[in-house]
Order: sequence, then C-alpha cells, then structure tokens
Amino acid sequence: MLLKQLKDGRHEVEIEYTRSVRREGNTLAQQKMTQVFNVIDKKWRGFPVVPRSAFELKPEFERYDDKKNYGIHIGGLPTSRRGADAAKS
Repeated sequence: MLLKQLKDGRHEVEIEYTRSVRREGNTLAQQKMTQVFNVIDKKWRGFPVVPRSAFELKPEFERYDDKKNYGIHIGGLPTSRRGADAAKS
C-alpha cells in the first residue's frame, strides 16, 4: 500500500486489516481459549466487579496456575468469583 501511494504521488493514512484479519476473528484461537478458560466476573482496581471481564483456567488446567501453585494473592482480594465464594466460607 505504501509503494502504491508513492507511485501515485499520494500520502495518507490507510488501514487495511482485511488483508490479515477476518470478520469472525481467529476461530482456532477462540476455540483454544474456550477449551482452556472459563470467563469469570472480576473486580478490577478502582472498579467494582465487572461481569465476564476476565479468564480463569478450567479445573483440568489448574496445574498450570502459578497463583495457586505458589500461593500468590493479589492485593489480598480473591481473584475471581469462585475465590470470593470460598473466602466467605
């Protein structure tokens, strides 16, 4: 596109995502995300709980969760709704 602009004597901003991005997105990546993660509600710094705004590893992938493996707690708050429910009991 830049070479065509140069040839045509033009100089402007052009964005051409359709060369590399499909309207439906990366369906393989979406399938893998669905396979590995659950979408959860999350409390973000400075915000209340935002519904469906974060990912959490599904139970079968928890062995890869370093927060759990190393006992990492972020800000002393539960990191998910499931964590909040566990903290109440």
